[in-house]
Amino acid sequence: MIEQVRERLHSGELMPTFRDLLYISIALDKAWQQADRARDRSDEVKPERRVVTQQMYEETLAAAKARMAELKKKEGAEAVDY
Repeated sequence: MIEQVRERLHSGELMPTFRDLLYISIALDKAWQQADRARDRSDEVKPERRVVTQQMYEETLAAAKARMAELKKKEGAEAVDY
């Protein structure tokens, strides 16, 4: 469709008026502003990744095992070492 309008403009069949150019100019400006806002927001949306060290992993695992053993003792079952 755009190509057809372009061909008609080049052939002289269509003659743009000031009003046509105004609408095109406004549309281009709004598109540029929207793209600029999207680029700005993309920086805000990126979540910061949490880094887990091996030591933090081992501490969490040990705490979980201790908690599981404690719960098994409360239930009367024997604790299983993983």
